[in-house]
Amino acid sequence: MKVLASQRGGRALGAGLIAISATAFATLPIFGKLAYASGTEPFALLAWRFSIASVILVVAMVIRARIRRESMFPPARLSLTLLALGAFLLTPEVVLFFVGLQTVSAGLAETLLYLYPAWVVLIAAVMFRRRPSAITVACVAVAMMGAAITVGAATAGSFAAASWVGVAEVVGCSVLFATYLVVASRVLLRAGALPSTALVMTGATATFVLLAVITDSRSPSDPQGWLGVLGMALIGTVVAFGLLSIGLARIAPSTAAVISTIEPVVVVVLGAVVLGETVGLAQAAGIALIVGSVAVLLWCESRAGAEGQGALVDPMTALE
Repeated sequence: MKVLASQRGGRALGAGLIAISATAFATLPIFGKLAYASGTEPFALLAWRFSIASVILVVAMVIRARIRRESMFPPARLSLTLLALGAFLLTPEVVLFFVGLQTVSAGLAETLLYLYPAWVVLIAAVMFRRRPSAITVACVAVAMMGAAITVGAATAGSFAAASWVGVAEVVGCSVLFATYLVVASRVLLRAGALPSTALVMTGATATFVLLAVITDSRSPSDPQGWLGVLGMALIGTVVAFGLLSIGLARIAPSTAAVISTIEPVVVVVLGAVVLGETVGLAQAAGIALIVGSVAVLLWCESRAGAEGQGALVDPMTALE
């Protein structure tokens, strides 16, 4: 009985940590908006975010390796693969999100990003020739309908070209993120969570620093700008990933994935409270459709994985 109670307590703690992690991830677009408001430009913002986070994660990886007396880095070929994933696949996805964030609200951007489980199902079904179930197809259709309602409500009465470009950029980001998940899911687990995260982010850092230098992107110049950068690096990256890793040691990835669907809801709430973004009834309905369909989709995928069918969606291997 004591063992069972301990297991339940561990799962409850794990679920709580995943929920806090999702909330930490939800601060990314909020801090990004704060940095933009102070004049910071996207490439500089992302270069600083990934540089700070990478240094902290690499130091943590080195310390852990010394304590455990194990190899500091994965094998050379695997390490180079992880660096390349960050430099050439994660980077364009992040760029599209934060460039799109300049012209769309934080809540809308995060909601559209959360279409990625639907794209994962479609991409993986084509690549692996696995026929999705009727429930999966219905979830994807409802998610797309929710996205259409959300975008329509958010842009009603304001058909500025920049808004539609921003929407297209964030949707493109969600497609690239899904592609990254399908590719990375075959690689990340071989190296472990901390080394994988550190190396992928280091690869992304090199690219972002290069882009910031080439474009002479403007760095933060006031306390608000640095608050945005440090918030993204420390809370939205290091804390978010750290709690995610600890939580995943206590509950299944599929369960954690369903809990993480609170993220877009938290972004919408934070956007309203911190940035004063408005959310109408139609937009709230669209967000509810997306979050609800994604939660059902992830639950179905977890059932498929439990039954040995090999779930297609595992967003817990993700990097944001």
